[in-house]
Amino acid sequence: MSHISRACAVIVAALAIALPLAVPLAPVMAADEPPVFFTSWGSNGSGDGQFGPNLYGIDVTGDGTVYVADTGNSRVQVFDSSGTYITEWGEGGEGDGQFSGPHGLAVDSNGNIYVADRYNNRVQKFDSNGAFVTTWGNEEGDGKLYNPPDVAVDSSNNIYVSDCGNNRIMKYDADGTFLRQWGSLGPGDGELNSPYGIAVDSADNVYVTDFYNSRVQKFDSEGTYLLQWGSFGDGNTEFNMPRGIAVSTDGEVYVADAGNDRIQKFDSTGAYISQWGSEGTEEGDMNVPGGISLASNGNVYIADTANCRVQVFTYSLVDSDVSLRAGWNMVSVPVAPVNPATSVVFDGVDAVYTWDPDAKSYTIPATIDCRKSYWVAVTEDKTITVAGTPVEEWTDRIPAGWNMTGSVYGDSVAVADLVDNPSGCVQKGAIYHWNPTLKCYEPVTEIEQGLGYWTASTGLAELTVAPPSP
Repeated sequence: MSHISRACAVIVAALAIALPLAVPLAPVMAADEPPVFFTSWGSNGSGDGQFGPNLYGIDVTGDGTVYVADTGNSRVQVFDSSGTYITEWGEGGEGDGQFSGPHGLAVDSNGNIYVADRYNNRVQKFDSNGAFVTTWGNEEGDGKLYNPPDVAVDSSNNIYVSDCGNNRIMKYDADGTFLRQWGSLGPGDGELNSPYGIAVDSADNVYVTDFYNSRVQKFDSEGTYLLQWGSFGDGNTEFNMPRGIAVSTDGEVYVADAGNDRIQKFDSTGAYISQWGSEGTEEGDMNVPGGISLASNGNVYIADTANCRVQVFTYSLVDSDVSLRAGWNMVSVPVAPVNPATSVVFDGVDAVYTWDPDAKSYTIPATIDCRKSYWVAVTEDKTITVAGTPVEEWTDRIPAGWNMTGSVYGDSVAVADLVDNPSGCVQKGAIYHWNPTLKCYEPVTEIEQGLGYWTASTGLAELTVAPPSP
């Protein structure tokens, strides 16, 4: 057994030094290039985190919560931004909170969730906890829906629905009161043939994938026709059964070109920018892509329908280098790794440990979390390069006692700016990192990128590490 292995029981007393190399906060690809595969989750099934056939609707909120309409299992599932299952609601049926083919969904600025309950010919509204609020669309008269596949929300929380069976777009207020409609069957300007995906930009313009007309049409919020692009085919700006659509804050339009198993990206006038994807089951491949949602950090979330999974693509991939000295090193990884497996992140090291504050003992982690810090042992100096998206703030629940916590990407964060809830639990004068010169632990006044820390708390608390708001 090596001297490093024998030292595992006394890691805290071991000398530890970590000198992470700073890297610039910049994407590795230009804005007009397609994003790269980041992560995915899901498989065919009915268990937590699995999806049934015809997966479609997806929306990502500002805090990274991901809502997915699990069409084949008649439910909505909720995940964090990395795909960790949180909760679900719904079952098959016609009653309040039940579904028959839940399809598109959207979240408003108050956290309410609107679901296009397609084969019940209605929209259902739920609060942020998944509790049923109201429903509309299956009644007679104005506002009646037939086979609606998608729903979108504008800046005033008005609701737009693609009323596929009636070849029109419907607009309601947040309570389901009918406001207006536009469209009729046909191939002309403003006419529709099975409108499918729907999205609203920051100016409240409405974009619709016109399914059987193989095009995208753009309208203002009152339904006035503005422009269109696309035709049938597999070339740039051509479509084969376009489905999901999403618009970024700067007006870039993403279209799920389902029949061509790809995503196409355009500017707000329909000018072609890029594309990615091809038929298959490997990472980055697609099989009839459906709904699309864009996260606040620019990541693109795709409902990969026939593969029964969610795929995430990113523009903000960076390489973060951590330099390890021979011996034990106390480090953190301030990026969300493309592959978080410990054996991948710390490939070629001799040992990796972290602290389990509940068991009050060290444990060997299966995956690496930017919110934690780690003891890493190497027999000779080496540099570890970790590919991932930069984490510029994080929140974690920490129990009473000592916890090994991590850093954030970019500028240092003053200890005085750490936020704990309940306030006062985290002992800001008792946050330590190893001083390699004096060979002892010292209290710190700043949390530096890539370093690991011992953090003390007097009780169960929620700790947020982030630069202060400007």
